[in-house]
Amino acid sequence: MNDAFLKRFQSVRAQKLRVLIGETLARTGLCLLIGAAIAVAADYVWELDRNTRVACLAGVGLVAIAYGLRAALQMSRAWGTSKTAAEIEDSFPELGQSVRTSVQFGRMSLAQVQSEGVATTLVAALVEETHRRALPLTIEDVIPLRQLWLMAGAVVAGAVIWIVASDADWQWRTATTRTLIGDRSYRDLNVAPGNEIVEEGGHLALEATLIGRTNRAVVMYTRTAGQPDAEWTERILSDGTVQAKAAEMASTSDGRPQESFQVKFDRLTKPMEYFVRAGDLQSPTYRIRIRRPLRIESFEVDLTPPSYTGQPTSTVRDGNVVALQGTHAHFHILFDKQVKSATMILAARKATSEEEPPEEDAVLPLVLSDHSLGNSSTSTVLLEDEHPTMASIELVLSEDRSFSVQGEAADGTKLPKNRYRIRVRQDQPPQVFFESPEDKVEVHTLAELPMRVRVRDDYGIARAGILFQINNEQEVPLVAEDFSVVAAAAEEAAEGSLSPTTQAALEKVLPLEFFELTQKDSVMYYAYAEDNRPDKPQRTETDLRFIDIRPLKRQFRVIDPDPMPNNGGMGGGNFKSLEELITRQRYAVNRTIQIEKRAKVGRKPDASELDQLMKFETDLAQSVEETAQGLEARGFDDTELFYQAQNAMLQAVDSLSVGNWENASLQMKDALKLLIEQRERAIRFVMKNPDPAVLARLRQFDREQNQKLRRPKTDKEEARELIRRLEELIRQEGVVADGLTDEPAAGEPTTPATVPQ
Repeated sequence: MNDAFLKRFQSVRAQKLRVLIGETLARTGLCLLIGAAIAVAADYVWELDRNTRVACLAGVGLVAIAYGLRAALQMSRAWGTSKTAAEIEDSFPELGQSVRTSVQFGRMSLAQVQSEGVATTLVAALVEETHRRALPLTIEDVIPLRQLWLMAGAVVAGAVIWIVASDADWQWRTATTRTLIGDRSYRDLNVAPGNEIVEEGGHLALEATLIGRTNRAVVMYTRTAGQPDAEWTERILSDGTVQAKAAEMASTSDGRPQESFQVKFDRLTKPMEYFVRAGDLQSPTYRIRIRRPLRIESFEVDLTPPSYTGQPTSTVRDGNVVALQGTHAHFHILFDKQVKSATMILAARKATSEEEPPEEDAVLPLVLSDHSLGNSSTSTVLLEDEHPTMASIELVLSEDRSFSVQGEAADGTKLPKNRYRIRVRQDQPPQVFFESPEDKVEVHTLAELPMRVRVRDDYGIARAGILFQINNEQEVPLVAEDFSVVAAAAEEAAEGSLSPTTQAALEKVLPLEFFELTQKDSVMYYAYAEDNRPDKPQRTETDLRFIDIRPLKRQFRVIDPDPMPNNGGMGGGNFKSLEELITRQRYAVNRTIQIEKRAKVGRKPDASELDQLMKFETDLAQSVEETAQGLEARGFDDTELFYQAQNAMLQAVDSLSVGNWENASLQMKDALKLLIEQRERAIRFVMKNPDPAVLARLRQFDREQNQKLRRPKTDKEEARELIRRLEELIRQEGVVADGLTDEPAAGEPTTPATVPQ
């Protein structure tokens, strides 16, 4: 039996099965595609939540599976043998029922055919005849390829449309992703710059960008960092409407629109936290840290004065320091954050002369240590990772200096430029002054002259006393006290230290009778005081003071040889011009001694001051010569001491010119002694010369010379001089009155006396 037809039939049947399977799959895919499109469209419109999207996707899957099962059932019926044979017969009527008969018996074995009562030859002939008749026919047309292609085309078209729509519309693409259980949102919120560090006092622009669907209100929330209980402050950037858009629309690289909103914060001084919310979107909470420049939180200096002062340690809360020379200073500088390096820059000393090479600034490293602010009050807000640093250094303050502090924090910030000043206060020399006697003293040779001097010092007196000198001979101490010995003895006797003596009064009587003085003797005295500086005590001396010796006993009588005896004349014996020369020489002596004292401690005299002193002494020597010559012309020949005094003055000028200060002082003292002795000789000449004509000429010369020597006085000086003269007149009236009441003894001569003017 020819089985060619049967093989052809089975081939058609198998192809049909494959086509039906493909069609079933295409129908199922199309159903799934339509269901998914509906779910995507629903999410596109309503922005479904994740659970709803999962439910929609599950429903689409169930529907597609049910539809696929139904299509599979229909397919199983459509691709059966009888169904296929019937479709061939229906499609090709000329074959009649030969196809179904041939297929029915052709699949049976010979025994089965015989059991059916049909001759095998007839079946073989029928099959052969059917094959022959079917050869020119295209029985493959019964395969439903058209429906398959239609279904496949629909699926492909739907997929292509979906892909094109997703590529063209970002919202459709987002909806597709979301429908497939993706987490992508229709909108993204970007906030820049996020966490940021800003310089103190600077500004920062925050930008919030809403990408995708922008129909949501954008709100920024801010609060001060480090205050978790503080309320958030809202700032609406956009309310989601077109009219409220604050920035021009732009597009991202994937075609999504975006809107940007900026908020600018100026003069930031405190750390801040912020986040942005747009609908259900919320950015992370970001922090804006304030990077403050490194600051000095506090500045304390412990000042320990030198031990000899007896002063306690004090604390100055400022970088500008005023302290005593030799004070030990311990600087404590508290920075407001962690510091990795700090130095103190001491400015170079100023050159005292152009020949000195310039100095460089001294760089002193500071000792750093961690420090806790504790409960100290401060307006600075410290962040969690900030650790204040304490820097310290110890110095001995010996001179005025300026300094600055340089530092670099761990975060790279540096200390702003600063400048402080150290002012060193010198230990002032002690003060010493006479309370008695007065500056100008005139006493007789047997007088007991009480002397009282007061001394004081800012930190302590070591020694003080009064020295006097007669006729430029060796200085003799009248009183001397060593306070340092007393303090040391007290310190040894008792525990602890004794407060140094800062002021004292010394007094003692000077018994002139022991020295057998005469009117021609020169008596000088001064007081001194030394402070308690251990290395180099400072000594202060008063100017030389002078004592004029007068006769032990005076008798007075009134004479009137000149119609104007008190108009600047001698009044019986005193030479005003000689008194003025002596007063000026005493002034020159004191100035020279001052220069000598300064030279001993290394201080050069001022050139102008030295020139003035030399000119003063030269002019004074010239006046001495003029006085001598004037007296010689008026009958007074004993003027040798004038010329000796002039010679000593000129020698003193020469010594000053070469810087021999000690010789200059001695020469000026010699000149002073000679002038005093010359004054005594002149007085004795007047007392022994009763010639009124000679006395008149001397008085006239004395007035002229005194007016020549006297410099113009200011109003204040004139007033003082007038008061002094009135007081002197009152005193003279008292002396004259006392003398007139004493009658001379019998036989005692009445010698004219000198009435002081």
